[in-house]
Parts: sequence; C-alpha cells; structure tokens
Amino acid sequence: MLVEAQPTAKRTRVPSWILISVVIFVVAVVGALIFVLANWPFKRDNVAKALGQTFASTVDIKQFHNTYFPPGCVAEGIAFRDGRSLGTIGKLTIEANWATLLAMQKRIETIRAEGLFVRVLPHGQSANGAKPDDGGSSNSKLVVGRITADGAVLEVDRTDQSKPPLRFEIHQLTLNNVGRGRAMSYRAALRNPEPPGEITSTGQFGPFNMDDHGKTPLSGSYSFEHADLGLFHLVAGTLSSKGTFKGILERIEVHGSTAIPDFEAKSSGHPVNLTTQFHAFVKGTNGDVLLDPADSHIEQTGIISTGGIVGMQGQKGKTVSLEMTVRQGYIQDLMRLLMKSPRPPMVGVIGFQAKAVVPPSGGKFLERLNLTGDFGIGDARFTNPKTRKNIDVLSERARGDKNDDNDPQNVISNLKGHVVVRNGVAQFSNLTFGVPGALAQLDGTFNLLDQRIDLHGDLTMQADLSDATKGVKSFLLKAVDPFFKNKKRNAGAVVPIHIGGTYSHPSYGLDITGKKEHRIERRLKAGVN
Repeated sequence: MLVEAQPTAKRTRVPSWILISVVIFVVAVVGALIFVLANWPFKRDNVAKALGQTFASTVDIKQFHNTYFPPGCVAEGIAFRDGRSLGTIGKLTIEANWATLLAMQKRIETIRAEGLFVRVLPHGQSANGAKPDDGGSSNSKLVVGRITADGAVLEVDRTDQSKPPLRFEIHQLTLNNVGRGRAMSYRAALRNPEPPGEITSTGQFGPFNMDDHGKTPLSGSYSFEHADLGLFHLVAGTLSSKGTFKGILERIEVHGSTAIPDFEAKSSGHPVNLTTQFHAFVKGTNGDVLLDPADSHIEQTGIISTGGIVGMQGQKGKTVSLEMTVRQGYIQDLMRLLMKSPRPPMVGVIGFQAKAVVPPSGGKFLERLNLTGDFGIGDARFTNPKTRKNIDVLSERARGDKNDDNDPQNVISNLKGHVVVRNGVAQFSNLTFGVPGALAQLDGTFNLLDQRIDLHGDLTMQADLSDATKGVKSFLLKAVDPFFKNKKRNAGAVVPIHIGGTYSHPSYGLDITGKKEHRIERRLKAGVN
C-alpha cells in the first residue's frame, strides 16, 4: 500500500533588515529610558526647589513617590515656611507623557493641587524674620499644559495687623499653557471677601514681565454676583456687576455695568435702585480706580460722574473724588438717599454740577462728605403739610390777597443757589426762589444730620407790607410802608426774613437779628406768617 507523501510546509523567513531595525529601536528605547531614568526630572529635591521658587519659601514634603504610567510623581503633606508665603498642599500630582520625555521636551501635561492653602504676608515681610528664597533663575523652557487648583484658599495679610487677613475661597481655578515668556489662559470662580460675593472670570494673562510687573498684559471678562455691601460702614445693598477688561496690569481698561436694587446710605436707611454703566481704568498694582465716565441712575435721576477712587500718600484707605452732573433729575430721589426723613422734604426737577470728595476716615458718610456745587430746581413742592401751608400764606400775603378762600399757591419756582457741604452741614449762598407774588434771596445753613434750618435774607413782595396783614395791624403798617418800598421798581415791599426751626417744625418771620437798617422791623416784632 502506497502512502501519499504530504507536502512540506514552507517556513516564512523574516528579512534580516527588519530584525536589525527592531534591535536598533529596542536598544534606542532602552537607552533613552536609561537616560531619562538617570536624569529623571520628578525627584523630591527638584519638586521642592520648584515650589520654593514659585512661593518664595522653604518647602518641606512629608511623602513622595514616583509614577511611571503616566510618568510623574505624587507629593503629599507639603508645607511652605520661612518666606513671603506660608501654606500647605494636601496632595500635588504631576503628570507628563513618555513621548515628550523621550523627545527630551521640557513639558508637563498636568499639575493638580488638592487642598491648597496659601497665606501671603505683607510686602517686605517674611515668616520668622527669615530672608525669603527668590529661587534664582528658574527653567524658562518648561511648559505646563494645565494647572488646576480647585478648592484652594488664599489669605492675604493686611498691612494693618489689627484686621483679619483677606480670605479668597477659590472654587475653581484652571490655568492653561503655563510657562515663562508665554501668555496663559485661565478660568476662575471664587468667593470674594470684601464685599463678600461670587466672582467668575475667564481670560488671558501674560507673558509675565519679570522686569516690570505692571507692564504684564491681560484681558478677559468677569461677573460679580450677590455682593453684600453691608460689610462697609457707610452703605448697604446687594451688588451685581459684569464687564470686560484689557490692558496691562498697571492700567486695566474696564467696560462694565453694576446694579444695586436696594442701595442705601446707612445714615439715612432708605433703599433706592442704583444702576451704573461705566468706563474705568484700574491700576492693578494698588487698586486705584479712575472713572471716565460713569453713567449712574438713582431711581429715575441720571448722574454723569468722572473722577476716581485713589490712595493718598501717608493716608490709609482710599479717597473718593468725583465731579458729578445732573441735567434733569428729581430732587426727591437724591434726598431719599441722603436724609433720614421717611419722605423727602421736597419734590421737583433738579439740575446741578458738583464736586464731591469723601476721605476714607472721619465719621459717618454725611460727616465725611465734602461737596461744592451749583443747583437749580424747577416746580418744587414741599411735602410737609405745614410747610406747604406757610408757603400758601406767604404767597397770599405777598400778593396782598387777604381772602383765605383762594386756591393754594404752594409751588416754588426757580429755586437755585450755590452750596458747600462740610461736616454734615450744607452752607447755602445766593439761594433764591419765587412763589406767586414774592421773590426770596437767602443765605444760611441746613444741617443734614439733625435737619435744623438757619436761613436769612430778603423777601421782595408784590404788595406793600400793610397789604400783607389784616385789621388794625394793616392800618398801623401803612405809616411804615415807605421804609420797605422797593425803590428800584417802585412796587411792593422788601423785608428781611428768617427761616428757622427744623424740617418737621419750620418757622418763618422777620429777621429781628438783622443789620442796622432793619431796626424798625425789629421794633415792630411782626412777621409774615
């Protein structure tokens, strides 16, 4: 029996050049690995040195181990001490990739800082009196793809050690493309300490100018929500703001808007709706702000403001200095903001130009306010019934109308003057106003704190003095009418008057403490009332 021979299987032979290539590749990889491991960048000392340069401090690390897939390291229990910054990091994870390591590229893919707490000491100070480590020259070619520090806390000590440090609670912080000489992008969400509120911001920062920090460029957008102004001594309310910014650190141009629906001066306690559109320049190196301009609305009254909020040499805090213009507003909106009265003492259309300066210390807002300006109010009406009644009587007597049944004429026209506010007192000069039948010209004061009035001047009436009274008094005053005659116009009387009392209980009468030429009026001891 013949057995059929089976065909012999062919053996595939690998070309020698492929084997040689594989050997060369393996040797190259092994060589590169040996070189990378011999020059392994993720060593405890290297990490400690880099952190010390970043935070200008000496660094201790409790636990440290390397990782190889991906290549990197994990450091735990990190503490900064003896420098300008104090703080801790619970866990620091550094990750690269083998491709960049084998290509000898100085790049780290991610750095994650968990439980980061940093306390920054005032400029020029260091912990325990030690000289902070400036770190020398760092590796300028190193690039970090992404740095995250969610849940971090930053505390900044104030120069005034009696006050607690400013505490910034950072919910989210992501930095991309970080490296010396490079512009990085960022996204941050944090809790602002003063005034307390939530800030979110995205933008670009850098490249950082090592020779002149103020020349570092930046740009981006921000929002500030639920900011509680009640922390401050002078004002209260809940602020929200949003806007965009660009420029360099020492001159940041900002376009934005704010809304405070319940803004109030604590000295008055009356909330008003305050909104603002602004164009400003902020000096990021010290926080000074220049407005150019700000368009604000208090209720329905628009105010254009220019000026600034800046620090003065040798003075703690910042001084507010503004030039303000109102072309057609409402006096009741402004008085509601500044006065304690449950209702504004006057309503009417107002226009004014003024310069206001508020230093950072010196008492309550109205005591610190320094204001100089000129104003005009049209179609003004007093809200106090007693004041309105007195204006009605004044108008009737000035016109010689002795009929008490006539309609009231309590509208004040062309109320205008110059005002200077110091230490809570408004000093008026060239204050004039008219009522039907009379024109008053006054000087004097109104105390914004206790609302006391002290105004003196002349009342030019349409009628003679005798026509302004009734009965026997009218007959007797006929003899002295020539002394009060308006000789320039040959009509009506000119009498010295005084307005005193308080807003709630005003008083009106002849000015019996006037000058020599008014002695006859003082003898009469009569007035317009």
